[in-house]
Amino acid sequence: MNIDKKLPSTVISRLSFATLQRYLQNRSWTRKNSKREGLTIFYTELPNPTEILLPISRNFSDYDELILKAILKIAFVENREAERVINDLLAPPSDVIKRMDVKSFRELGYLQELNRQFLHPLGLALEVVIDDDTGNESFGGVWNYREDPEGISYGIGQSDLDRVLRFADKAQYVESERQRIAISRNKLFGFGIEPVTKK
Repeated sequence: MNIDKKLPSTVISRLSFATLQRYLQNRSWTRKNSKREGLTIFYTELPNPTEILLPISRNFSDYDELILKAILKIAFVENREAERVINDLLAPPSDVIKRMDVKSFRELGYLQELNRQFLHPLGLALEVVIDDDTGNESFGGVWNYREDPEGISYGIGQSDLDRVLRFADKAQYVESERQRIAISRNKLFGFGIEPVTKK
């Protein structure tokens, strides 16, 4: 598909403002108001400060041109071909869900911190099972010790220094990620952790 000059009308007809907005917000672009009626600005600072003008309605006079420019800018920021961006935009939502493999979830410290900070104090623990033959990792189930007064813990205080440091490194990484993502979520939604309130 050659998109340097013009997008096929069949592609344009399937690229709505809502589709592009969802795509950009899922990738931490910040939405800003535009002084021009009928337009919205999306902004990112990484890898370089970049703005995208999006028409809210298909009735906007330069709709096709602005959609093309938006796709080209997204491709530049993501350092990949524009055709791949278009494919992601046109894919059904269920096809673009990103998943982390269980091994990475464990090794990066997310399992540890989910258990340590949230589940263990409730007497629960999420289990990961490692296949002895293949090394494949999968979620096994949730341990339930809610009726035991001691609940569940990793026993970090009784561990040797190397084990303590491994726990500390993972905890530090997860916390740094939480803080990084909280900045974007606060800009987009006004919160880091979603409140249980009714608007």
